[in-house]
Amino acid sequence: MVYTLIERVEIIFMFGSEGRSALRSAAVFNARHQRESVMANKKRVGQRALDEAAQIEVLGHFAATPTSSVRKAATITGISRETVRPAFKLHTFYPHKMQILQELTENDYD
Repeated sequence: MVYTLIERVEIIFMFGSEGRSALRSAAVFNARHQRESVMANKKRVGQRALDEAAQIEVLGHFAATPTSSVRKAATITGISRETVRPAFKLHTFYPHKMQILQELTENDYD
């Protein structure tokens, strides 16, 4: 929604008069204007949509490169990190990066 110049100025003045609180300013503005509540800070109900194609792409990436991080997977696949993590949780994977810390020798197996 695009606000008019007068509405924008009103929002700025409300922000100052409400103690620089965006939440209170939004509540006052929405109470005065009784229209679609664009300024309200509403939490998302339920989980975000995680389609099957995104799940397959994420799991395929980690099958090909199991030492990849969640951040790198999100960058390469073009899917946000907030979508990669639920795909992991849905398929009972845990976001961690596998690393080899020590080199094993023949005497270590005994």
